Amino acid sequence: MVAGRLLDARGRRALLLASLTLLIAAPAAAQAHVGFTVGPALSRLSGDAVSSSDSQWGIFLGLAIEYELSRDWQLDLELALSQKGGDKVGIEGGSYDYRLDYFEFPLTLSRLFWINDGPWAIAPFAGFSVGLKTRCAIRPAGERETEFEDCTAVTPGGDTPGTFYGVPVGVAARRRFPGGSALGIEARYTAGLTKGSEVGELMASTNSFSVMFSFVWPLDTRGHGTPSEPNPNR
Repeated sequence: MVAGRLLDARGRRALLLASLTLLIAAPAAAQAHVGFTVGPALSRLSGDAVSSSDSQWGIFLGLAIEYELSRDWQLDLELALSQKGGDKVGIEGGSYDYRLDYFEFPLTLSRLFWINDGPWAIAPFAGFSVGLKTRCAIRPAGERETEFEDCTAVTPGGDTPGTFYGVPVGVAARRRFPGGSALGIEARYTAGLTKGSEVGELMASTNSFSVMFSFVWPLDTRGHGTPSEPNPNR
């Protein structure tokens, strides 16, 4: 229990430090962009206490803060609402549908490989994500007409951890436009690291796969070219 609280505190401090470092230092050293990210996501539960789990649809909706560290490297921080969980989750005592809502903060680093030195780039990425749970809901598996109820310590499987830790990895196609705005399409898999460790918590982690679309524009709107048009500000 103490270790779990310590991990939560360390995770929050690390996220806060990374965010402050980006917001304060990066604009002076790199081009900053802001925008949005949105897309559908499939997630499922896994762990020692879970005998089976089907995937569940959700959504990822976030504010994107992007920094060009150089022409070929990019750092992204997202402030998002993410829906996770699983359908027909088999645990001791029965099978249930779980829905888990989080405020999630993924921080990822991308390496951009430009196609023929033009405006398109293929960008593999990886990073770390922290999520703060806003709701856990449960219902008997497959009973679509039954409303979800909030999880408590006495619901099947108990409540779920309040903090989610994950490792997002994936690949994106990015297109830069004259003026500095950019469009992105990405496939992302987030491996959940968090498992319940206290009495009454579901001993499971959440893994998710999503296809997302993003659009960002520069904070500094003074002339910026595309990658195929050299710009002294880059």
